[in-house]
Amino acid sequence: MALMDAYTGTLDEQRAKHLLRRATFAPTTDNIKTFTGRSATTAVTILLAATPAPSAPLDPTTNEQWHNKPYNREKDATYNEYLKSWWTGLMFNDGTSLREKMTLFWHNLLVSSYPAVQDARYLYRQNALLRRFAFGNVRTLLKEITIDPAMLRYLNGNTNTKAAINENYGRELQELFTIGKGAEVSAGNYTNYTEQDVRAAARVLTGWADVAENATSRFIPENHVTEDKQFSAAYQNTVIRGRSGADGAQETDELLDMIFRQPETARFFCRKLYVWFVGTEIDATIEREVIGELASTLRGSNWEIKPVLELLFKSQHFFDAANMGAMVKNPIDLVVSTAQYFSKYFTPAIPSQVDDLAGYFNAMKWLWQSADAQEMGILNHPNVAGWKAYYQTPQLDRLWINAATLASRNDFTDKLFAGFTVATKQGMTRFAVNSIAFTRDVCTNPANGDDLVDKLSIDLTGVALTQAQKLYLMDEVLAPGFFNARGAWDMNWSFYISDPSNAAKRQAVQSRIDNVLKFVLQMPETHLV
Repeated sequence: MALMDAYTGTLDEQRAKHLLRRATFAPTTDNIKTFTGRSATTAVTILLAATPAPSAPLDPTTNEQWHNKPYNREKDATYNEYLKSWWTGLMFNDGTSLREKMTLFWHNLLVSSYPAVQDARYLYRQNALLRRFAFGNVRTLLKEITIDPAMLRYLNGNTNTKAAINENYGRELQELFTIGKGAEVSAGNYTNYTEQDVRAAARVLTGWADVAENATSRFIPENHVTEDKQFSAAYQNTVIRGRSGADGAQETDELLDMIFRQPETARFFCRKLYVWFVGTEIDATIEREVIGELASTLRGSNWEIKPVLELLFKSQHFFDAANMGAMVKNPIDLVVSTAQYFSKYFTPAIPSQVDDLAGYFNAMKWLWQSADAQEMGILNHPNVAGWKAYYQTPQLDRLWINAATLASRNDFTDKLFAGFTVATKQGMTRFAVNSIAFTRDVCTNPANGDDLVDKLSIDLTGVALTQAQKLYLMDEVLAPGFFNARGAWDMNWSFYISDPSNAAKRQAVQSRIDNVLKFVLQMPETHLV
């Protein structure tokens, strides 16, 4: 069996859950049921279906767009918060689409962050660009990101002129955004590019600048180096001919054409996709049979990413049991997916964007702030390399878990049931999951404690719980202190059902369910995806 052969069977519950957990933010009970029994081809078609571009974020105090207005120094930090809440809302509401997972992927690969850019309009424009190319052409995306105003400002491309060459973007374009270093040949020189290539690329890119008035970019010919640019043997000693006037902008296209001609560039992107969606271990077999096949597809499709995603998510390798529950869930995934799983059970309901945009943004803000506390801040990477869990070997995804972040992860999941408070148009409002409504909805027989425990072990954990773990949940968490835990739970549930308006009987049931849910959400198996 070749690893990239198509998975031809129908998706059972385990594989449906695996696909939805890796590719979406909505592995809910309903979605798992819907995908179970489908073919991988049908499922992936749904994931990659085109969706309308979302409307730009609004200022909830005026109900007007702000991204197309002049820069507002006093409100810009607030606009950045609105932007993060808007994007978190897109993730929260993306359903069975791969779009926002891919937008987040590109955001971590082609990094810009607010502390350096200091203009929320720029970052909205970049975020919309990444979303537009979520399933699109990688070569075109790299051209657009190279002259994107946020990127020009973030990596000093806007100060790269013939009078003061700035090598930042010329270096990161090669090291982090396209081809990667490869093995080091000598100090500062690598298999895939050399210091000569960094200098030459920087000279090619002179003349680009951001335009603050309308958050766009332009080419300024008088700031461009017009001499020829000589590249090293790593790029077959390519010479990019210097141009004058407006024609100087064409050199940027030639630079990217040169980089994208290198076979290693396709492999670079495919390794990044693999680490994001499949696993962090890339051995010689994976490199040859998976990365090589994906890279061949990427080049053969003229750099369209969609055929690569189709191949990956339909492959037998993706659905291999060894890849299920094999990664630590990142914080954005943890907060958005978990909140989405319980979303229809929040009491009261999360405010709608139409009726209470400020309250809705505040609820989304609680989510992204929770991810911030777990060291995954959107629009706020620690450095240009992105979040260290995707590049810092050998720990990689295990870096998401440390003493501080684990406490924050557990605090977040606990508050789903203990309650969290945000400002809405009704005032400060406490939201919490109605665990009784959840139990009645998802369990075939809520009076059977084993049914509840089994359901949680299917939906919430990345790997199946052992029978011993399920027994512990039943005997020590759901109904502790009873000789017959099952009988005790059945009795408590029956008392509640017979008199649901009785607060004491309701509390006796709800507190036990809350304890189980909080316990399961803190188990190591739940932090796996």
